[in-house]
Amino acid sequence: NLFGKKKIISPDKGLVDVYKYKTNENQEKITECLTRLSSTIIESAFPNSFKPSSFFNLYLYKNVSTPRCFHRDGFDPHLKVFLILKDTKFLEHGPYAFHPMSYKNNYFKTKFLVGINRLFGSDLGNCTSDSTFCSFKNMFPFFSEIGDVLITRQDGTHGDFPATIPYEKAALIQNFFKI
Repeated sequence: NLFGKKKIISPDKGLVDVYKYKTNENQEKITECLTRLSSTIIESAFPNSFKPSSFFNLYLYKNVSTPRCFHRDGFDPHLKVFLILKDTKFLEHGPYAFHPMSYKNNYFKTKFLVGINRLFGSDLGNCTSDSTFCSFKNMFPFFSEIGDVLITRQDGTHGDFPATIPYEKAALIQNFFKI
């Protein structure tokens, strides 16, 4: 950032993102089922709008007390499907969270936010898609159990609350991109 001169805290220390996770034969059956289920749900909500990626990511968290600040993965429509592999039942566990309706920001607000982030930065990151003005009070945490499936828009503000106690969590991720 140009003016903020804020000390950047190492975000996501304790998170491993296994990009293009290679599944074994048994896991392949689960990912095929997840893709079919997710595709059916997404198609009914957004007809002819999104297609699944051909690969999965695996997110492994261990005591992530400084997650990346709440952010967007970009400003174009994009969905992520999370298959929960470890329970996250309490706020102290650092649950995933989403700011409802935040994907509806108009073009001017989006460009303004990008400009502010370039000039001043944000508390835990240095990306132009950080949600600098979003309070954690606006965030809706998702408490989950093993096997839950969560589908979210990644062009809306999202991220993880910090884990305030030692805790591990895991999720298998599939992206759905705009057609």
